[in-house]
Amino acid sequence: MDRKLLTVLLMFKMVFLQKLYNIGDEELKHEVNVRFSFLLFLGLSLVDAVPDATTIWLFR
Repeated sequence: MDRKLLTVLLMFKMVFLQKLYNIGDEELKHEVNVRFSFLLFLGLSLVDAVPDATTIWLFR
């Protein structure tokens, strides 16, 4: 799969979680780092970098 498509899919899933749980950009980044269920949903591993709050804001 194309890397750019995977990045867009990851960001879309992050915005989906943000809307579902009604959380802000900073809190979303924190929750992805501490919740294993969020990592699984996003398809990330424990060593993958999580996009920062500015990246999430710019994507939206």
